[in-house]
Parts: sequence; structure tokens; C-alpha cells
Amino acid sequence: MNEYSVELLTAEDGFVSSEIYSIIQDRQGFLWFGTAENGVMRYDGRRVTLFESDSDPSQGLSHNDAGNLMLDTEGNIWIGTWGGGVNKYDPTTGRYSRYLNDPDDPRSISSNRIQSLFHDKTGQIWLGSYDQGLNRFLGNGEFERVQKKSNEDHSLSHNRIWDIMDNNDNSLWVATSFGLNLLDKRTLTAKHFFPTLIIVLQQEPMKYVACCVRRQANSMWRLRKALFFSFQVQACSLHKLRETAKH
Repeated sequence: MNEYSVELLTAEDGFVSSEIYSIIQDRQGFLWFGTAENGVMRYDGRRVTLFESDSDPSQGLSHNDAGNLMLDTEGNIWIGTWGGGVNKYDPTTGRYSRYLNDPDDPRSISSNRIQSLFHDKTGQIWLGSYDQGLNRFLGNGEFERVQKKSNEDHSLSHNRIWDIMDNNDNSLWVATSFGLNLLDKRTLTAKHFFPTLIIVLQQEPMKYVACCVRRQANSMWRLRKALFFSFQVQACSLHKLRETAKH
């Protein structure tokens, strides 16, 4: 007997958008949905509450393109936007903290377009951007930037950060638009790994990594468009698995 059931939720239930990029569940069991242009929706099992942008920084989102969501260990909800930096929402107070890029402040977040969010096993929060690298949250509205630098071999291989995942207490896997990086959190230096598969039509290496999922202790899956790769951590080797269906 199947213990799961599927229920379709539509505009009649209060869902204002069908373009949903991420879903999380908070400590109360509520489901949160990050959308492409309609802010964030919270579903309590009966009704939907919509969270949208507001001119008052403490009362609303900084941007309605709010597709990336993350729950931290304190129960706060982090909302990565595509144009308004990142927002931290405290469900207990209903108040927001906004973190936006300031061109004159190197301790501000590096970009207002946030691609990925991650809370690592040691409690540190990392934010990946569209084109300005990775950010480590230091607290008090400050960030430490980790970026590709043309004159440094051990910087990131690319500044677009698609996904972030724990390796161990001292390092992270960082999926970029140009390969996979193993980032040392102590030195902020990276080791790079690239697939060697050549695309016949484009005549260029497939080095764009969109997503990482750990399969077991010493291996993980990587997704590159319509292709899956298995990465063997100890051997530092990549293997093509299969081609996914194209729609």
C-alpha cells in the first residue's frame, strides 16, 4: 500500500505562481515556495500566505524574483533573489534583514543576483552568486568573498555558483559554470575538476556543473544539462553515467 498521495494545488488554493524554483519546510511544518516573480508563498495545509517586496526593509522582500530558499539551524529562512540580494526572514518576529551589494563596500555581498544558498555542517552560511563568486556570511551584515581571479591558479574556476555541498568540516564542493571545485574553507583556495567529454556540435568541453548530490561517503552525482556524471572522491575521477531525456 502506497503511504504517499499526490494533491494538485492551484490558483484556487491561493497559489499565485506555477513557476517554483525551490521548496523548504520550516520548523512548524509549513511549506515555503520560492517563485520566479511573485515572491514567496507559505502553505500551512489549508491556505497560502504570500510574501512580497515592500519599500520598508523590515516588512517585506527586497525583490519578488525570489526563487532560492534555505532554512538555517536557528529556523530563519534565507531568500536568495535575482536582483535584490539576499533576505533573512525570522518567522518568530516576522521581520526581515536585507543584504545587498554595495560597490563601495568589499564586505557587502558580492552580487544582488543569488544563484545558490548553503548552510554547512559547521554552521557557516554560504551564498553563491550569478557572476561574482561565492560569499561566506560573517554576521552583522558582512561577507567574505571567494572569487575567480585571473592571476591565481587556486582561486575558483568560475564566478557563477550553481550548487554548494559539504565535503568535510574543512572543505566544500562548489559547482560552477566551469567545472567542480573543492574549496578549502581555511585557506579559501580551490582544486579544480573538469569532465573531459567533448560535445561534437559545440567542439568544447562540457564543464558546466549545475547540481551535486551525495550518493554515499566517497561518491556523488553531478548533473550537467542532460548528462549525469559520477564523481569518485578518493580517485578524483569523473564517469559519464547516462543521458537524460530532453523535453
